[in-house]
Amino acid sequence: LDSAADPRRRTRGDRSESRTNTNHCRAWPARATMPLEKRKIEDGPIVLGICAMKKKASSEPMRQAVDRLRAFEVTGHKEFQVVYFDEEMILNQPVEEWPVVDALIAFFSTGFPLDKAIAYVSLRKPFVFNDLDKQKWLFDRRQIYKLLSEAGVPVAKHVVMNAGEANEVEESEDYLEVNGVRISKPLVEKPVSGEDHNIYIYYPRSQGGGSKRLFRKVKDRSSQFYPGIHTTRVHDGNSYIYEELLQTEGTDVKVYAIGPEYAHAEARKSPVVDGKVKRNVRGKEERYPVILDAEEKVIARKVVITFGQTVCGFDLLRSNGKTYVCDVNGWSFVKDSHKFWSDSANLLRQYMLEAIAPAHLRAHPEGNQLVLPDEAPAHRTKAKGDKGRRRNGRGAAEREEALRTFATPPNAELLCVVALTRHGDRTPKEKLKFSTREPLFLSMITEHSASTVEELKIKNVKLMEEITSRVCQVVTQLTQERKLAPAAAASTPAPKPEEVDDDFEKLLTVRQVLTSHPFRGINRKVQLKPTRWERQCSTSGGDDGAASYSSELRADGGPEPGATPTEAQFILKWGGELTPLGESQAERLGTIFRKTLYPGEFGGVLRLHATYRHDMKIYTSEEGRVQMTAAAFAKGFLDLDGNLTPILASLVSKNEKVTQMLDETPDAGRAAMELAKVHIHKVLSLDQVICDECNGLNDMLPPALSTGSASPAARAPADNSQAAGGGGGGGPEK
Repeated sequence: LDSAADPRRRTRGDRSESRTNTNHCRAWPARATMPLEKRKIEDGPIVLGICAMKKKASSEPMRQAVDRLRAFEVTGHKEFQVVYFDEEMILNQPVEEWPVVDALIAFFSTGFPLDKAIAYVSLRKPFVFNDLDKQKWLFDRRQIYKLLSEAGVPVAKHVVMNAGEANEVEESEDYLEVNGVRISKPLVEKPVSGEDHNIYIYYPRSQGGGSKRLFRKVKDRSSQFYPGIHTTRVHDGNSYIYEELLQTEGTDVKVYAIGPEYAHAEARKSPVVDGKVKRNVRGKEERYPVILDAEEKVIARKVVITFGQTVCGFDLLRSNGKTYVCDVNGWSFVKDSHKFWSDSANLLRQYMLEAIAPAHLRAHPEGNQLVLPDEAPAHRTKAKGDKGRRRNGRGAAEREEALRTFATPPNAELLCVVALTRHGDRTPKEKLKFSTREPLFLSMITEHSASTVEELKIKNVKLMEEITSRVCQVVTQLTQERKLAPAAAASTPAPKPEEVDDDFEKLLTVRQVLTSHPFRGINRKVQLKPTRWERQCSTSGGDDGAASYSSELRADGGPEPGATPTEAQFILKWGGELTPLGESQAERLGTIFRKTLYPGEFGGVLRLHATYRHDMKIYTSEEGRVQMTAAAFAKGFLDLDGNLTPILASLVSKNEKVTQMLDETPDAGRAAMELAKVHIHKVLSLDQVICDECNGLNDMLPPALSTGSASPAARAPADNSQAAGGGGGGGPEK
């Protein structure tokens, strides 16, 4: 909490003044005949008008701040008198009949006639806290982003799609491109209207696909996930802003500024994670105060000045060490902070006196308020408190046991916790491999691979659907040829029947695997690895000839880039998906981490994470089962709900160096793993009884793996392989 005022004296205020007195007249001369330097509170209080819709004007935060303003007095004279503009009058009476005031709090909400309020200010010319003309800028997110960028305030990478214009749009499963600007998924789709809160998020099919719809809080929900909706609303005839989804570790920051020198910030669980709203015992959304750094304080100042809103709320996103503004809301008060309400009253007093009675402010800079006996919220009922104490007492023994488990030397200080884990329970991994000269498959390499001498890895949905179509086409063609085979000429040479049947059966298996269920997530993969090429070359006589190269010749200058592949290995991998049991295992592990690593305070890690005092990072390899395991772990660790795809996109990070460490196994480690595989195969194939007493297994161990003969140095590569193993090549996946 960064305060420019010193709110040391606080009061509950005098609540006896009527809120419906809309015909109040000032008891002191008109301001035009009273110079500012001579304006005295003794001649009458400054009249503050509250011009807003009834729901906003009578809200608890507004009432708390206004009550504190009313309580300011000097030598028995009230400094302020508050007049509430009746909603019926605001909507139906001309501005000439509205009360005359010295200062005005007016702001837009649904149904508020902003143009009438602007006309009133033009007529009466009171001191206005929030510029009414500039409030119109907040109606259009395009204008907000433009002004933020011009003011040097960071915003996420985005592109505007204006309906009615000649837009060039390309949408795929991994990105959306509008007029040459590509935004990768996951991406955020925002209506351009600042009053439309139906914001959608779209996830790439590689992470499971689907979309999430954000909306204003309804009971305990703020968003809903739709796994079957993948396409944006880009063609529905409306205008949208598309921006990249910033990874914020599942938390965002709400900032409440009072003038350019004061900002109060609170962190909350982001609605993009699971959409469940956590509330405190008073029914308010659970938030935690956070400290803004120097750059963020400058951002708050720029927002207030740029938009001309003295009281202004806006949203910050902290991502990868940078801070971005994603929305500006205008007039906004903290909903559950006595400290903020007192600070805001002090600052509003200061701004009004500076504009209307500066001499009085110099004489009485701090004002005079009664001190509240206790501003700490104390709404918890006795029954709930007793229940909480019983729960804490019941868990005391468990916490002491956990503390003993993680005991450290007396002078030690815990700096960090690093956990390297394997994925959860998975389905069996399957692989099918065969050689092919089918032109439909080979053309995939020339059409989609960066080089015809490199293998083509097919994972994304679009290419998977294309290879599936080609497989089905080849199977259909072979089926027709088999039917016509008896009528073929007897002289036509034919391949051996067993070879034809074997190839056909493999293609049938490929078709069955690829068409078994829709492509979503990372659960099937096709590799086309060229093994022979053909290219046209000129001989010394000028004739063209054909030359073939095999993959073994590449090291000696084999196929050059551009050579046409004539044969390739078709490799299909499937299975290995995280099972419900595996998801449950990972979520339970996350829950155990949360409860045992932080035993001193119930739910302490959640508060630390929300306030950015707990720097948690989750990295994974590229394997789908590993990524989903990480998302399930995060779900348990941060006590989240819902589908894993939004959690994966919001909390699980990808880093090239970390992924390389997890996915690649060193040569020494791989050699030890291969040796272990040979030994396991030998044991499983052995046709004899092995008993514990005869020490038969230990005698069968290779020297490098035998605990009796291998030195620590000889065993080190195997240990290292487990630390660095990843999802590929049979290594342990982390």
